[in-house]
Amino acid sequence: MINLRATLEKITPELEKRLRNSHLHGWTGDVLLAMPKGQVGLSIARTRINVVKPTQTKHRIEGGQEIAQLILGCEDPYETVQHTGISLRGDAETLIGVLFPWQQPMMGDEAF
Repeated sequence: MINLRATLEKITPELEKRLRNSHLHGWTGDVLLAMPKGQVGLSIARTRINVVKPTQTKHRIEGGQEIAQLILGCEDPYETVQHTGISLRGDAETLIGVLFPWQQPMMGDEAF
């Protein structure tokens, strides 16, 4: 279980960096991330991102706790969507590749 709003607020500088270094550096609009226990909006103005209250927008990422996998970059974002049933609408399909790329995260010491 993650606090979606707090998590996104903490990683906003990294999200802005990813956007700035991508082909979508001029994108402007709102994106909704929705999970069963909460919704958060990302207001994007070129390379600036603010975490905001959810708004009506055609750009949506909707799913369950698997959205945490997307945010952490556990695997290719498009594979995460395909395997978990996350729903993408509008430009969200393009944005996830930039905002939530595969990061190959590791958990502690590999020798369990």
